[in-house]
Amino acid sequence: MQPVEPRRAQVAERESDMGSLSVWHWVIVLVVVLLIFGTKKLRNVGSDLGGAVKGFKEGMKPDSVADDTTARRDGEGAAR
Repeated sequence: MQPVEPRRAQVAERESDMGSLSVWHWVIVLVVVLLIFGTKKLRNVGSDLGGAVKGFKEGMKPDSVADDTTARRDGEGAAR
């Protein structure tokens, strides 16, 4: 048998560490966060974060594309 390449073994070891904490540590942290905040609060935070990311992406578009998107959205709202 040929020995495993040391560099490949080191990379695999680093990928499983997740920043010096094992997977079980992260699972415990997730459970504690769920117990403290509850799923409803975390769902609200997630949707707020998603809305912020969407707004940021729209803000990063060139002005002409952003204006077209706003006009299209305003036109749909008025038609309803």
